[in-house]
Amino acid sequence: MEAITTTFRQAIDALLLKESAFRDMRESPNPFVRGLTFIVSVALIVALVSIVGAVLFRLTAPDFRAIQDAIWQGMMRMPWVETIPEPERNQAIQGIRQTFDLGWQIARMFIPSITNALINVILSPIALVVGWLLYGFLAFVSARALGGKGRLDQTYGATALAAAPRMLGVVHVLPNVQTAGLGIWALICNYLAIKNTHELSPWRAFWATVIPFILLFLFAFGLAILGITIASFAVGGGS
Repeated sequence: MEAITTTFRQAIDALLLKESAFRDMRESPNPFVRGLTFIVSVALIVALVSIVGAVLFRLTAPDFRAIQDAIWQGMMRMPWVETIPEPERNQAIQGIRQTFDLGWQIARMFIPSITNALINVILSPIALVVGWLLYGFLAFVSARALGGKGRLDQTYGATALAAAPRMLGVVHVLPNVQTAGLGIWALICNYLAIKNTHELSPWRAFWATVIPFILLFLFAFGLAILGITIASFAVGGGS
């Protein structure tokens, strides 16, 4: 329990961009375990708070179906409807309605829902841990290639503190309240984590911080190209 409390204190210092937090994590016993515990704890806390936020949103939100119907009825009373030739009007309106409904279906995907919030209790910790493991390993390799001195477990422990800005996600308990800029905040935390863990110069720490993102982007881009190529061959072969 004391270790968890200490880790959260370090996370608050990391949130304030205090470099001592990352150095303390580097020198702490079992930095990997502490980092993993912190990552999972933050993800679970934010996910559970989001459930409360989704419930409050559901209780206070207007009826979106009624809003959709009201907007559609208003559109149908606009003068432009009469400009469509009579023989083509029904078909044109059907096409417009399909596009209109599709737009609302997409919009509903971004509306907080209790179901999605419950699913995130499981998916959010998994996604955050996987991302942390991938980034931490690539950051370690990049930092060591640039002359870094830190160990892999120290790198994981320090970069786990980069999840500290996610703690601000607890504000999602309030309906319609959003957070912005957390990605940049986390990136700065990663920079400080790598710089202090591996005792790198500012420029070397910068490159060790961004190279993992470049590699992950190239990997995802390569997978996308491969998928498109396979799909093209499959369609071509089928025809």
